[in-house]
Amino acid sequence: MVYSWRWAKGFVCPVCGDTRHCVVKPRQLFQCT
Repeated sequence: MVYSWRWAKGFVCPVCGDTRHCVVKPRQLFQCT
């Protein structure tokens, strides 16, 4: 899965560095909150 490859230690926003996120269901995208 791409998620485990890209964020091996969990999601981190590339812009602000925050770890909180939501999932945009139709496109399966992670979006920083």
